[in-house]
This record gives sequence, structure tokens and C-alpha cells, in this order.
Amino acid sequence: MNWILKNKNSPCEIPQSRSFAAPKIGTQGEKKGNKKAKTLLIVLFLVCVFFMTVPAVHADNGGVLGNALGLGISFVLTEVQNLVGKLFAVSATLFAVVVSPANISGTNGILNKQAIKDVWIMVRDTLNMAFILILLFSAFCTIFQIDSWNLKT
Repeated sequence: MNWILKNKNSPCEIPQSRSFAAPKIGTQGEKKGNKKAKTLLIVLFLVCVFFMTVPAVHADNGGVLGNALGLGISFVLTEVQNLVGKLFAVSATLFAVVVSPANISGTNGILNKQAIKDVWIMVRDTLNMAFILILLFSAFCTIFQIDSWNLKT
């Protein structure tokens, strides 16, 4: 009897519940919470963008309270932006120092230290010996026909 007729499924047919494109979501509650969080973030972003433009656009007729609130929020957001910019600048400087060729392989670089060379030699030799022992073990298992450790399985 044909395998396809016995199982009533095509061998190439992918079940709909195991789709790779759609992410798995456990319950409806998780889905709703996720939507609420996204909506809140979008609204917060739009409010911030609006208040960033308030002092520049409505400086003449916004009233004292509107201008003060707009200027206050604009000041806070500008300071947050400056702080994030400074953090990025520090991280970029540290990255440049770490990956600088002079610090890696220069005359005083880390790759020219004797301790690094000794550790590399020990690790390299240990891994080479482990690889050779694994190959020997598998060869002996194949020669003596031990099915559970055979290369074919």
C-alpha cells in the first residue's frame, strides 16, 4: 500500500499550525497586553514629538502655561538626547580603543604577550589531542561493529 494513501497526507505538506511565519502567542490576554503596550508607546512618542514642536510653532499665542509646559518637556527631552549621545560617544571611543590594531598586534599589543602565546599553545594542543582521540574512538567502534557508537548512526 502506498505511504501517502495510508497517512492521507502529502509528504511535502506543512500543517497550518506549525507555520514558521506566524509567531506563537499563548493566550488572547498576552495579545491584548501587547497591543496596549504598543499603543501606549505610539501615543507617548506622538505626544513627545508634539511638545518638541510646540515652542517653535506656537511661541506667540500659546499662553504662558502652554509655553512653559512645552519648554519644560522640550528641555527634558533635549537633555535625555544629549545624555544618550554622550553614552554613544563613550562607547564608540572604548570600541575604537579595543579594536585598534596597535592595541591588538602592535609592539605592545595583547597578541605579543608571552602569557597569551603560552595559553594559546596549551589550548591548541589540548583541542588537537581531543579531536584525534574522538576520531580514534569512532574508528575502533566502527572496526568492532558497536552499533550504538557506529559512524553510520
